[in-house]
Amino acid sequence: MKKRISVIILITVIAMTLAAIISSCGKGRNFKGDRVNNPDYYSADFTYFSGEDTLVRDMQEGDSFTVNANITKGKVSISIALSGEDTGYKMSNIENINDYVYTAETSGEYTIKIKAKRAAGTIEIKNNFTLPEQITEEDIISSGAEISYYDLDSGTRLHNVQDYIMPFEVNNYDDAYKAVASFAELLGGEGAISTLVPNGTVGIPLSETTVYQFDQYYNDVPVYGSMVALTVYNSDMHKIYLIVSYNFISNFDLDTTPKIAENELADLIKDKYDSEIMTAPELVIYEGSLAWRILFENEAPEMVILDANSGSELYAE
Repeated sequence: MKKRISVIILITVIAMTLAAIISSCGKGRNFKGDRVNNPDYYSADFTYFSGEDTLVRDMQEGDSFTVNANITKGKVSISIALSGEDTGYKMSNIENINDYVYTAETSGEYTIKIKAKRAAGTIEIKNNFTLPEQITEEDIISSGAEISYYDLDSGTRLHNVQDYIMPFEVNNYDDAYKAVASFAELLGGEGAISTLVPNGTVGIPLSETTVYQFDQYYNDVPVYGSMVALTVYNSDMHKIYLIVSYNFISNFDLDTTPKIAENELADLIKDKYDSEIMTAPELVIYEGSLAWRILFENEAPEMVILDANSGSELYAE
């Protein structure tokens, strides 16, 4: 009897293991198409989608987002609820959704679940963020503040704004984001602002100032070296110093699916550098190109950035 039970347990374990392997192998094939998932914007254009995408949005009472969808095949549902709650709003068996607006009744974290079964079509969910009144170069100069630009191949772009007096106090990251968004037209438009993600830390390098830093992501891929920092003078919470890094990208037109997969990098690195990878490679956007950032241990170069589609070296140090 004990032998029979042991055999049953063994068969069960093997079956569970095989199921896990099959499930793991199938994950990469559950979505075919293009997908963008930024903090303020989600879009998916797919010929096949069978699975679930989960989005999280921090919303204040009265904040809203707009949903558009066109499903030509299969089944898709979208549910919206306060995180942790079982009940909310659900749209099932979606075919077409045109400019449906969901408005938060209470402040909190909201979870949006998109479930698809052998589906094809498009989905777009966009936060209805209204840009604050825009600050122009003329506003800055006439106020006595200073402004400077980078001289790029594509033209000029904002570098910094020093000692400008905002029309509102900056006391937290929400205020800081609103302040940065006030310079959207100088940074390249609303699309550039939507790629900024709070770094999560508040830096206080000197007792007189507080620093709020934003990193830049596109489709969940970090832009290497890109950063926007807003320094606020504690003696006057209206007074700011804005710095935009050289690597900041104003507009994106980029496929973030690499042609060279992560599991192919070890052989590539061995051939090119006769070296071993130190840590897990990081997918980044470097000077407008999708790239792999790779670190080595106690070797020269210590780091390389390779084009994620061609494998060519973009940077080494």
